[in-house]
Amino acid sequence: MFIALSRMFLLLVLGLHFCSCCWAGEAKWSIDIAQAKEQAKKDQKPLLVYFAADYSIYDRKIQTNLFESPRFQEWADRRLVLVRVDYLTSGIKLANEIKVQNEELLKKYKVEAFPCMLFLDAEGKELGRILGYRGEDVKAWIESTEKFLPKAKE
Repeated sequence: MFIALSRMFLLLVLGLHFCSCCWAGEAKWSIDIAQAKEQAKKDQKPLLVYFAADYSIYDRKIQTNLFESPRFQEWADRRLVLVRVDYLTSGIKLANEIKVQNEELLKKYKVEAFPCMLFLDAEGKELGRILGYRGEDVKAWIESTEKFLPKAKE
C-alpha cells in the first residue's frame, strides 16, 4: 500500500512539473480567447496569441529559449495578455469548445504554418505577426516585437 501511494505521489509531482514546464514557466497563458480579450480590455493591454503545433521542433525551441526565460516572463506580465492556441495531432484531447475555438481562430487569422505569433488589440484586430522562430535571444526578440505594441505606460 505504501509503495503504491509513493508511486502515485511521484507521478503527481512529475505531472505537475511537466505541466508547469509546458505552460511557459511563470507566465500566465490562457486558452480561452474570449476570456483573454476581456482581460486585455480590463488591463488595457494587447494580446499575444501563440499558435503552436505539437509536432513542431521550433515550438519546443520557443518554449525553452523564449517563453521560459525570466526576461520574457517579466516583460510579458507588464505588456501583454497571453493566449495559447494549440493544434494537436498527438492524440491529446482538448475540450470540444476549445478545439472548435482554435479551429475558428486558425481560419479567421489565416494561420497556415507553425509556430505563429499574432499581436492583437483587445477587439481582436491584428497589430502584427511573427511566423517561425529564428533563434534570436530574448532581448532581440522583445525589441523586434515592440513595433507592434502601443507605447508602454510609464
